[in-house]
Amino acid sequence: MDKEVRNAQLLHHHSVASAFRPLCAWALCSLLLLAWDWHERHLAATVLTFRVTVDRASSFPDQVTAELNGRPFYPGQNMGLGRSRLVLKGQNLEPFATNLFGWYGRNDLGVLPLVRSKGTLEIRCEPVPREIEVAGQVVQTKREGAPRLYARIPVGDYAVTATFLHWVERRTVRVARNETNRVDIAPALGAVALLSDPPGVRFELQGGGLGGLDVNGATPAEVDQAPAGEYDLFLQWNGASKRERLQIKAGETNREEIVFPYGTVQLATAPSGASVSSGFSDTGKTPLTLLLQPGQYQFRMSLKGYRSTDVNVRVEDHKTVTISTNLVNATYADAMDAARNEVNMGRYEEALSRVNEALKIAPNDFEAMGLKTEITGSIADREAKAEADKKAAAAQAAERARQGEEERKKAAYEARKREVAAAFEKAVGQTTDAGLFPSYIWRLTNRLDQVRTAVQSVLQERDAPWHLTEQSAPDNQSWLCWGEGRGGFLGTRRTKCGLMVAELSPGEVFLYAKFFEYVLGDKIGFTLSGVTPESFVPVAPGRYHPNEPGAAEAHMKAVAEDFRRRLVKQLQ
Repeated sequence: MDKEVRNAQLLHHHSVASAFRPLCAWALCSLLLLAWDWHERHLAATVLTFRVTVDRASSFPDQVTAELNGRPFYPGQNMGLGRSRLVLKGQNLEPFATNLFGWYGRNDLGVLPLVRSKGTLEIRCEPVPREIEVAGQVVQTKREGAPRLYARIPVGDYAVTATFLHWVERRTVRVARNETNRVDIAPALGAVALLSDPPGVRFELQGGGLGGLDVNGATPAEVDQAPAGEYDLFLQWNGASKRERLQIKAGETNREEIVFPYGTVQLATAPSGASVSSGFSDTGKTPLTLLLQPGQYQFRMSLKGYRSTDVNVRVEDHKTVTISTNLVNATYADAMDAARNEVNMGRYEEALSRVNEALKIAPNDFEAMGLKTEITGSIADREAKAEADKKAAAAQAAERARQGEEERKKAAYEARKREVAAAFEKAVGQTTDAGLFPSYIWRLTNRLDQVRTAVQSVLQERDAPWHLTEQSAPDNQSWLCWGEGRGGFLGTRRTKCGLMVAELSPGEVFLYAKFFEYVLGDKIGFTLSGVTPESFVPVAPGRYHPNEPGAAEAHMKAVAEDFRRRLVKQLQ
C-alpha cells in the first residue's frame, strides 16, 4: 500500500516537472542574460585604487610609475578580474611589487609605502669642526662638535659643509645605492694664544686673504681653527693702540705676548660701594683695582649721603698706588661747614649748635670734638673779654670822667690863673711906667697864708729895698700888697713893688710880682719938698745907661732874684 502511494506521488511529480521544463529553460536563459549584463556592467566598474608615499611623503605620480601585469597603470583605472601583479618603480627608489586578486567594484589597496634607495655617507674631519652639515634635495642633517658623521641617507648629490671656528670647508659628494661614500676634510688650520700684560687688551685679528677672517675680543684669548697664514693684529688698551704682524702655522698653537706699560691703582673707601668716575666715565665701585697707562689721573668717589671726594693719582709703570679714604657723611659735613662759618662770623652759640648736630651723626669724632673745644674756648674768651671790656669801659668812663674833671679843673685852674694874672696886671697897670718893667710869676708849693706871711716878713726886713705900704684881699683866695723904698746916697734911688699872692689849688700858690726902680737923671729939679719926681728916670732899656745895652734888664733881674731869695728863705 505504501509502495503504491509512493509510486503514485512519483508519477505525479514527474508529470509536473515535464510540464514546467520549458518554463525552466526560459527562466535559465533569462538568468544567464541578466547575469552577463550584470557582469559587463560591474566589470566596467572594477577599478584598482591605491596611494603611494615615498618615505611617508605623498609624491605620486611625479616620482613613481606603476605597472599592472606588465602594462603601465595609474590608480583608478579599470582592472580585470582574477589574479594580477602590481609593480611600482621610481628613480632612486627601492622597487615595490605585490600580487592581488581583482573583483567586481573598487579594489583599494590603501597606502603603498615606498622607500628611497640609500647609501652610507661617512665624513671625517680634522680638527673637530663646530658643525658638520649635509644638505641634499630630500635630506638635510647636521651634527655639532663631533669629528665625524656617519649616516645612511637616500642616494643623490649632497653638499657637505664643515664649519670650523674661523673657517668653512665645502664639498660636493654623490651617494650611491648600498655603497659607503667617504669624505675626509682636513684644512690647514692653526691656533694662536694671545697673552698680555696687563690683561684685558682689546684686539682685532684680521686676515683679508684668509677667508676674510676678522676676530676681535680681549686678552687673554685663544683664536682656534684659524687658516694658516699672516695676519694683522690691532691692539688697544686704555686709549693706547698698536699694530703687529702675526704668523699662524697649520697644526700649531702660536703664542703671542703683548706688553703695554701700565701701573695699578687701588681705590678703597669707608664705607665701600662708592661710585668711581674719571672725567665723564664711570669706572666702577669701591673697592676697585684699575690698571692704567702711566700718567696723571683724577678720580671722584661718590656715595649717596656722603660728600664726594676727589683724588689725584700719578701712575708709574709697574708700580701700585693705593688710596684709601673715609667718606664724610654729607649731613655731618654740612653741619661742620655751617659751624665753621658761624665761627668766622663770631656767632659761637649757633656754631656750637651745629657742632652738636655733627656729633649726633659722628659721636666722639676727633675733628668735631676739637672744633667744639675751640668754640667753647672762644665763648669763654668772649665772655671774659666782654667782662674785661665792661671793666675797661667802666674804667674808660671813669677815666673820661676823671679827665673831664681834670680838664674842668684845669680849665678852671687856667681861668683862675688868667683871672689872677689879669687882676694883677690891672692892679699894677695903673702905676706909672708899668709897661717899662717886666712882671714875674713864681709857683710855690705852700699855702696862701704861709706865702702871705713870708711876703710880709720880707717887706719888713731892715735891709729890704721895699717896705709894706698897702695890702688888700680881692677874694678869699688872693692877697695884694704894695711896697716902697728909697736907697742910695741922699735918696737918689727910689723903689716900688706890686705883689699878688693867689692860691690856684690846695698847696699851690702863684706869686705875681712887678718891681719898679728909678734913679736920678741928668736933669734934677728941686722944690721946697725936695727933688722933683721928674728928676728920676726909670731903670728900663733906653732910659737907664742907654749906652750900655742890657744893663737895665740885668739890674732889674737882679732885683727880682734878690726878692725871690729873701722869700724862699722866709718859707723855709
